[in-house]
Amino acid sequence: MALFRSKTKIENLLSLVSQERTALLNGDAGALVVISAHKEKALEDILEIRSKFAETELKYLATVCDDVQRLYSSAQLGLQSAHRRLQSLEQTKSNLKTYDAAGKNSSFPRISQEKFF
Repeated sequence: MALFRSKTKIENLLSLVSQERTALLNGDAGALVVISAHKEKALEDILEIRSKFAETELKYLATVCDDVQRLYSSAQLGLQSAHRRLQSLEQTKSNLKTYDAAGKNSSFPRISQEKFF
């Protein structure tokens, strides 16, 4: 990586971001917890010597980190969607919704929780 002057700290951060991206895509929450602690330390190390980096180097790092942040945002939207779907399925288990000829909605609590299948 000829772009960077202080390779070890930068390469360490880029490696962690790459691992974080892989863990996020694989849904490995345990790895994300471990990686985030290391990534936080790596970012602190870079911020301490920020003046040694060119603006283009810092922009590249920001772009790489932004890409992972977009993945987090997408994952969060997916989890929220799944949560809403599960809530809707739970609601149908407890209530029976019907509509009359005028289209008025009525809801009745389900009395029996007996499963027939």
